[in-house]
Amino acid sequence: ASRAIMWVGCVLMVLGYGGMYAQATGLVQYAFWRMLLCAYLAGNAGTWWDTSVLVTSVKNFPDDRGSILGILKGFLGLSTSLYATMYWAAFSASS
Repeated sequence: ASRAIMWVGCVLMVLGYGGMYAQATGLVQYAFWRMLLCAYLAGNAGTWWDTSVLVTSVKNFPDDRGSILGILKGFLGLSTSLYATMYWAAFSASS
């Protein structure tokens, strides 16, 4: 099951980021709706990867599933907050 979930994430990522690349380089004519669709696919690919990692970790560490899930989800939230803070520091109007 985890491999199937990972493959769905891989396909979505290739379609999403590949489509954005093709439009940015002129291989495919740019259209806003197409870029929006590609960004949607690429953005959702990460959730499939995250699900695969969670399922695999719970299977491999059944006695520590609470700690494992907490660490994995905590790091995901931590990295998101760090990226947001760096963006705010670099691009805020006051800097």
